[in-house]
Amino acid sequence: MATPRRISDSDALLVLKKRLERCWDFDIDWRLYPPFLHKGIAQLGRSLDVPASAVLSGLLLVESYCLSHCEIRVPNTEWTEPSLLWLTICMPTGSGKTPLCGFLTSLLDKVRSCAETDDDIPWMVDDASIEKMGAMMANNGNRLLGLYDELSTFLTQINVYRGKGISDSHDLSTFLSLYNGKSWNRDTVSGDANFHMKKTGLTVGGFTQPNVAKSLIESPQAIEKGLVQRFLWMFPKPSYSEFSSLQRANQKFVEYLVSKLTTINELENTVLTIPSDCTIFKDKFDELQESIAAISVCDELLAGMLGKAKGQILRIAACLQMFFVDRSENDEDEQGDDDDKNTTVAATLPTTIMEDALKAAINFVEVCCQHTAYVTGRHTIENEIKKYKQNTAETVCLNHNDGGNTSTAAYCLLLHGATLDLSALLSSKKFRTKGGKEGALAAMRLLQSDGLGTLNGHKARRVTSMVYTFETTTTPDDNIAEFTAKLSKYGVSLCDYEETFKDSPCLRNDSSPKRPRIDN
Repeated sequence: MATPRRISDSDALLVLKKRLERCWDFDIDWRLYPPFLHKGIAQLGRSLDVPASAVLSGLLLVESYCLSHCEIRVPNTEWTEPSLLWLTICMPTGSGKTPLCGFLTSLLDKVRSCAETDDDIPWMVDDASIEKMGAMMANNGNRLLGLYDELSTFLTQINVYRGKGISDSHDLSTFLSLYNGKSWNRDTVSGDANFHMKKTGLTVGGFTQPNVAKSLIESPQAIEKGLVQRFLWMFPKPSYSEFSSLQRANQKFVEYLVSKLTTINELENTVLTIPSDCTIFKDKFDELQESIAAISVCDELLAGMLGKAKGQILRIAACLQMFFVDRSENDEDEQGDDDDKNTTVAATLPTTIMEDALKAAINFVEVCCQHTAYVTGRHTIENEIKKYKQNTAETVCLNHNDGGNTSTAAYCLLLHGATLDLSALLSSKKFRTKGGKEGALAAMRLLQSDGLGTLNGHKARRVTSMVYTFETTTTPDDNIAEFTAKLSKYGVSLCDYEETFKDSPCLRNDSSPKRPRIDN
């Protein structure tokens, strides 16, 4: 009997690479943005050898910090959103994360210099506990920026992220509450680092590598606590350009950014609204609500992302507003190719968010949500929603009423490979949390009873332990409807199931002479 292939680190990286390629093929729709903005950002990207979508994401973070105390109100409701963003740019090693981070920091230094801000007052979180971060925020006008070329470092410093896991602590609860910009008070007996803030403005973001982001996004604790859903995750396609392709940035555009950011940095407690007759946001809101209702029980990550997306659209639109205000005059200047032309800066920020800004914001959030879905092995969000809607009437949603057997069985069905080796599966930490050996065997027996595979067992040589493999059933040529119904019982679509037999890098049968590891 051929030995089933085991999961290896190289196989996992190949799977991740394929998922990233799907992210890279789904980019921002630049047609929704002012041409002068796209051109300036593209030139900045070429000067740093980073993709334009990464530059835009970084600029949005900087602007969110400058707009920290602004809020967005939805007409005819009590709904308000702060303009705070938590956003992570995920790119591989050597793709320009550190240069872009340095440029963004330098940009804010120039803004603070123009605003004649006291340089002794810390405005960026460096190496601080959650309590120290609060004291720093109180001394900096109740706002603070966490911008890192490795986001996990920041989360570790504030005792939120530990050893690829989330620490369930008071620090985590405090950190999560800052997402909504609410009050933050601290009183101690000693009186050290006490503060009272009626309103907070913590902008969090930066960079990380895709494998680190994937580990954090898939963490059950991070999903359960809502940490993952509070962040927008952007996976831009790396440039890796030759030196001859690098270009000098348009200095007039950089000066425009400094001037614009300086203007909005001086705004205090500005209230932005969306037009009462605007149907763009209303239609997107209704679409999201319908999607959340279809998957709220079956996919906690996706439902949480779409839930937060409603507010994130408003936050992104508030940040994009400054670019669309200057659109008409600057786009006329873009008819020429003279990079020395000055970019016009509006003197104020209108309090009504423009519809064009909302359209671009919707697209930006959709890209981030789809990237998150792709990197976690899902298909398009639209197809995921359709799958759950189609299976609602007949699907037994993944639950733990049967000791987790249904959930584990569904997990087995979506693993790549025609033959699954139980020993190889149990070597995966992720699979060990799904009931261990007994849970896996129970799940495989459940699948066997439904005709979705065959569980085989034999004694290993010279020992009495049993070695188990599970051969999944291929899609039959006839009775497709009946076979699809069996898969639907576990919340698995026929399309997803057939994908597990294509270019399988993980657990496909192998002709290697090595014996499988023995289960003890």
